[in-house]
Amino acid sequence: MAWTKIKKSYFSSAEPVISINNNRFSYNSVFSKIAELEKNSFVTYYVDEENRKIGFEFKNIEDEYAFKINLNKSKGNYSQSNELFSKDWIQKISKIKEVNRFKPIKDGNKFVITLLPVFEFRVLRTNYLKIPSEASGIYRYIDNNNIVYIGKGKIRNRLKELSRKDWQFDTIEYSIIGDADLQFEWERFWIEQFKGKNENRLPAYNLISGKIQ
Repeated sequence: MAWTKIKKSYFSSAEPVISINNNRFSYNSVFSKIAELEKNSFVTYYVDEENRKIGFEFKNIEDEYAFKINLNKSKGNYSQSNELFSKDWIQKISKIKEVNRFKPIKDGNKFVITLLPVFEFRVLRTNYLKIPSEASGIYRYIDNNNIVYIGKGKIRNRLKELSRKDWQFDTIEYSIIGDADLQFEWERFWIEQFKGKNENRLPAYNLISGKIQ
């Protein structure tokens, strides 16, 4: 399946949407009709952790892979899975309202959503050796709960650069992304998100806004 670039989105009431919040997947009325949830009262989840994809297969037969769909006209339809929400990359995005809604793509018998990398791993700077030596992706430095740098590449290698020795930060948050082009893309995405919330200012140690597309 081809990659689709994801940005902060605004959905009209006429679009099918799957949201992730409150430890549940919520299906709006448009999507519920498309997926025929009135007769398909179970869902099987599929996960591609490397690419942060979740697949939903809706059916009317219960088996060992079937999770119950709760039908609620006032609050909307939803399903849950403790197994899925124990995963950091799903749990964290459920708490970020700006990026927790998705327009699913039909892929065979599944509806698929692709989650954003949301810096789901977190370590103190003093414990940086807990970061796998081969880990590559996007990362950000936090100083007293303030983002002071957003970058990409080999996370531990970049941290050890001499030019960063005197940078002031206490925490490193990161997401692992193997593809270099996607690292560029998501680095720029999160820098732009930061600028949008901070009067177009960059984080303190960023000199540029990432790769120009």
